[in-house]
Parts: sequence; C-alpha cells; structure tokens
Amino acid sequence: MHHCFQVCQQRHAHSQVNAHTRIAPGQAHHKPQCCRTVHRATAGNTRPAVEDDRVQSVLQALLRLRVPLQADAVFAVLGRAFPQGLHPYTSTGILSGLAKKHLLDMALFVLSWHKTNEHEVNFYHYNAVIDACAKTG
Repeated sequence: MHHCFQVCQQRHAHSQVNAHTRIAPGQAHHKPQCCRTVHRATAGNTRPAVEDDRVQSVLQALLRLRVPLQADAVFAVLGRAFPQGLHPYTSTGILSGLAKKHLLDMALFVLSWHKTNEHEVNFYHYNAVIDACAKTG
C-alpha cells in the first residue's frame, strides 16, 4: 500500500475523518482538503528556542545514520536524545525537518517510534509525515 495513503488513513482514524481518495501508482501526490497541512501561528503556540536547538541536534544525529536505514538505529538515536519522551512541538519539528530533506522512510520510523513508545501522536505529526510523502514523491 502507498505510504501516503497509509499515513492519511492513520491520521483520519485518529481525527475521525473518513473521506480520502487513493492515488494510483505513478501519479503525482494530490493534496485534498482533508490532508492539507495547516500552519497557523498563534500567540500561545510558540516553541522555545531551546527546543529548536534540540530539534537541530537530533536531526543532525539522524542524518549521520548509514544507509540502508534501519529502524533500530533511528529508535536508538531518539531513545538517547529523549529518554523521558519528548514534547509534541519537538516531535513536529523533527518530522518537519525530515520532510524538508525528503526523508520519508526516516519520518515513518520516527512516527513508528512514537507509537511504539506510546507517545502522543497528533494531527501535526501526521501532517508532517504526509508532507514528507508529497516532497519525496
């Protein structure tokens, strides 16, 4: 099954949204209204600069991993960086950074790490992975 479709399904199940059309292999990724990432800056939702520094250091550690990428290696980096879990803003920053670098597989491993460790996975996390799908192709 196409990665983007799987992520959309998971997000829809999470947010109680059911409408989605599947993309045929080889077609350009669509962005239906239900899957558009909404970026809103609100006064109460700003991430502290310290979190931005942590995001950048974790992204650098993830980018140093060898190819072929292994889930265990990604899980180890995240486990060392966040032994007590992590703030949802930090996770969104990591997933968005991976999307900007077109690293869909790594973004999926990060999302899987969250679910495996029973960390909060929210709308913004799924949207960041969907964005990675769109940018990776």
